[in-house]
Amino acid sequence: LNLQPGFWEARFNRGLLLRRLGRFAEAAVDFERVLEQMPQHAKSHYELGVLYGGHLGRPELARAHLEAALAAEPDHPRVATIRRLLSGLPR
Repeated sequence: LNLQPGFWEARFNRGLLLRRLGRFAEAAVDFERVLEQMPQHAKSHYELGVLYGGHLGRPELARAHLEAALAAEPDHPRVATIRRLLSGLPR
């Protein structure tokens, strides 16, 4: 990322690694930055939905990102999980 700051795939992968390490806020920053370049990136929306809903205490952002993941990729591989997560979030 130091050599190619616009290399969104590397930023996404770093976000996944940070999430696995329990560094949730840092991971969210990386996924948000991916979306600055790729606004319809369903996987980043999904990851943000999970982070905001389960780890960062922002259910309104979780809902927005999970809905955006479905809108961007209606056949998302985790569509059942997304729907389950959405049903557990407040309106």
